Parts: sequence; C-alpha cells; structure tokens
Amino acid sequence: MRSLVLLLVALPLSAQTTIDIGAAVGQQSYAASTDDSRVLTGADLLARRGNAGLHVAVEYADLTEEGALFVFHPDLVYRRPFGSFALMAGAGPTLMNVGGSGSGLTWNAELELERRFGRVGVFGRVRHYDYGLERDRAGESGPDGPAIYVGVRFQIAGAPGR
Repeated sequence: MRSLVLLLVALPLSAQTTIDIGAAVGQQSYAASTDDSRVLTGADLLARRGNAGLHVAVEYADLTEEGALFVFHPDLVYRRPFGSFALMAGAGPTLMNVGGSGSGLTWNAELELERRFGRVGVFGRVRHYDYGLERDRAGESGPDGPAIYVGVRFQIAGAPGR
C-alpha cells in the first residue's frame, strides 16, 4: 500500500502525467436469486503517462445475506485515444471485504470506452472478476457475469483532453 501511495505522489511530478478522478454506477448479476442484480457504486482514480497508466477503483454494493461488499481494483491499463474517444483495457488484482469478514483476493480484467469533452470524460466499462460467497442455506453464490458501469471522470492534472 505504501508503494501505491508513493507512486501516486511521484506521478504528478511529471508534466506529462494526466490524473482523472471520477465516479461510476454499475450493476452485476449474482448466482443466488436473493442477490440478483446488485447496484455497484464507486469512485476511481486514473493516473497515466502517455498511453499506459494505473486505474484504481473502489466499489460498494449491499448484498442481501452478507451485508456490505467493498471492492478495491488497482489495475494496470493501456488507453488508446481516437479523437474525442478513447478505448482502455486493463487488468490487475481485486481485493474484497464482504460483510466485515475480512478480505479475499482474485483477479479482474476491464474494458472501457470513453468520450471526452475537454477535461470531462463520460465512459462505459465492463469488468469481470469472480469470487465465491459461502452461504448456510443457499449453498455458494457469487457474480454470475461481468459488471457493467457508466460513469464520469474529471481531469485534475495534465494537458486538457488527453
């Protein structure tokens, strides 16, 4: 965690680094009908230099039987601009805390399409990550497919529209 903080502090020191902050809302289906489908809300930070970067997303969902789900995705990404649009792909570890019972580790992959309006970007994202939830009565449950999001990001550092 300390390395991540140092990286985020060191990146803005470069004039070519672009930093965006934003929020997203999404939905993910679950294998158990009591959880199907849950709304995910989250905040994200995108720090990039050129086409490569680091995308950090923190998400929350309220699961019926387990309580609160908190998810942390620190992904390495590649972003390719096409005029006012950009396509971004990335992957990395996913850390979860379900109902206060500690954390789990899995991996995720994401694909995103963004439309830029100066320093503002509107995006649609698909992220796939898998984990299991042990249940007493219903057996095991977990995501039943990718999470789909829409969101907005604001560029706070770097040249406008990059």
